[in-house]
Amino acid sequence: MITGYNTDIEYKGVTYHVQTEDKGVSTPLILSLVYDGGTILASKRSAYEDLLLPAFDEKSLSERLQKQHKLICAAVRAGRIEELKRMTTKEASLKRIESAAAKEAKSPSEKKQAAPLLLEDEPIIEAVAVIEDEPILLSAEAVEIIEDVAEPARAKLKIELPRDVTFKGGERKILNIKVLAGSAKNGINGARLLIKVVGTMFRPLIFHAQADASGAATVNLEIPDFKGGRAALLIRAMSGGEETEMRCVIQPS
Repeated sequence: MITGYNTDIEYKGVTYHVQTEDKGVSTPLILSLVYDGGTILASKRSAYEDLLLPAFDEKSLSERLQKQHKLICAAVRAGRIEELKRMTTKEASLKRIESAAAKEAKSPSEKKQAAPLLLEDEPIIEAVAVIEDEPILLSAEAVEIIEDVAEPARAKLKIELPRDVTFKGGERKILNIKVLAGSAKNGINGARLLIKVVGTMFRPLIFHAQADASGAATVNLEIPDFKGGRAALLIRAMSGGEETEMRCVIQPS
């Protein structure tokens, strides 16, 4: 099962989040998103219908997925954020023009003779406005994997939550998080935190925080209301080149 990649990249004091995922064989697209906090700055999608027949080539899909993610990450690391935004707007305009041209075919016979406009055969950086109109959902398998992965046992950083804390759809709560030095109880001053709420029935939500001198941070957490499907909370702590993660299950409303 190919789920995708998530990478945090810091550039000039801003932490950008790059997410690349396979939309599934029913919608054969590789989708990459660049976030600043909870805002989508740019997106890139490429089709892979050519890998479906005669037999699904999962290895090649995995290679394409990884390559696209690395390309977007490289652009962000190089500080090409504004270039990604400009490409986003430009490519979206081209797509609208080509779509309009396709609709102007005069007869069914002419439509059959004309070469089809396979817009998704090449990577497309799409406008944020278009992406916002389309649900960005994770598969149930992807969320299940997130739920099942535990915090690394040998992590040099440790995330600590209040005892017996639970998470439920539709909740708004103040979440107190503490970042510690491994098995010790010493808080990590200035540790950066990324909190991500993911699910099969709603768009991802991303929150950022920074620990104080005691290693404590507070997040005003909002969880979308959902009645079915799966959801999980991902908490990532980063400091001094080290990082660790904690995953928690979110129960339906």
